[in-house]
Amino acid sequence: MKRAWTKLNTLPRRAWLSLILLALTSVLYSEFSLSLSVWGDVRWNGTLPLFLLNLLPVLLLLLVLWLAFGQSWLAALATGVLLWYLSAGNYFKLLFRDTPLEWADLYHIREGLQMSDQYNVVYTPVMWLWSFTIAALTVLCFLLGRGKPPALVRLLGLTASGIALLACFYNIYPDNELY
Repeated sequence: MKRAWTKLNTLPRRAWLSLILLALTSVLYSEFSLSLSVWGDVRWNGTLPLFLLNLLPVLLLLLVLWLAFGQSWLAALATGVLLWYLSAGNYFKLLFRDTPLEWADLYHIREGLQMSDQYNVVYTPVMWLWSFTIAALTVLCFLLGRGKPPALVRLLGLTASGIALLACFYNIYPDNELY
């Protein structure tokens, strides 16, 4: 056991490796989220601009969490769980109410959870696969993604990522023509 732990501790732990793992994580999370966002005739049709617009906030959130806490596994876990719940909530709201999840709905989470007893909530195979993917990516980031940039680079990156994330939510995503 000691030999295995020694080999594990000699694996490369560079910031670039963490960044690559987080980029891969953001692509997988975005794909899973889009696969659950079917509403009537509205489906993700595989266009690159739509995928990139959905990928951007996920990647920025992962970067903000990684740069703030210095732990890629924590960023992967927190982002994955948050997106899982938002995507599953959207899926079930579309299924039961035929309307998508909106920001205003987030203020009524407790009411929604109380009303969920009235519905037959069954997780889809995609939801189960996503749950296992979150766990696997968290473990992978824990084992390989322990690198972090120096403090000044983290502070500058955190500031830039945070500003970009806020700019997206105030300029791009509320624009119905663009998004």
